[in-house]
Amino acid sequence: MTSRVYVNLYGVTRRYGGPQEGGWWFDVGAPIECHPIRGSMVRALNVADWIQDRLDAIRKGQGRRAPVIVALAEEHPARPWPVQRPRYS
Repeated sequence: MTSRVYVNLYGVTRRYGGPQEGGWWFDVGAPIECHPIRGSMVRALNVADWIQDRLDAIRKGQGRRAPVIVALAEEHPARPWPVQRPRYS
């Protein structure tokens, strides 16, 4: 059975969460691109892995200050995450 799945690209940054335990940080994902994929989640995972390999090779050549971009296979179009700011527990 085929369904609609997506390969979403996100720019990932770190945000300061608070001073507890000497300070903690969390990841924030901002949508960059959304690619609908016809087929199974396995196919979408393979496409996301292929894209991520290329992104990693480009980033490696740019050094540590290059932006972090991740490719994820998901069942929904790209949307910012996290939905709510995490709390320290």
